[in-house]
Amino acid sequence: MVLVQPATQNDVPALAALNAHVHQLHAEAEPWFFKPPVGTDYFAAREQDFRAMLTDSAQTIWVARIAKADAVIGYLWAQRRDSFESAELFACKRLYINHISVHPDYFRQGVGEALMAAAKALARQQGANMALGVHAFNTRAQRFFAKQGFAPLIHTMWLANSE
Repeated sequence: MVLVQPATQNDVPALAALNAHVHQLHAEAEPWFFKPPVGTDYFAAREQDFRAMLTDSAQTIWVARIAKADAVIGYLWAQRRDSFESAELFACKRLYINHISVHPDYFRQGVGEALMAAAKALARQQGANMALGVHAFNTRAQRFFAKQGFAPLIHTMWLANSE
């Protein structure tokens, strides 16, 4: 059984380690954009980032644990990104999923779904829509998010500087 609960400062080292798993995928697929997650500087910076996020009321991080162990096996980081009404757009309450990471040993065991259920419940409670970004190379994540009810809205295109 998977338990999902709000992250605490005690979870920060586990969050940084789980972040390294998903960041490594990005560094391998897009090495011109992402640095590899190596060295004490990387982990210290990520821990500092997570500690700051946990004190920001606009951000929520949940961790997933196995019921019979205290090990963190996944996390989801969400952030409110509301937009105000303008001449062009309606106001929108938005819960944005910044990261979701599950330890590879626990893929396809309901961990991601449990984390997404917590985020969906918060979005419903706040009357907010949900959004997220996923890189084009990450077809596994695209399939997962589609199963969670997400659909493409905007395709961001990239042109690398040729100089």
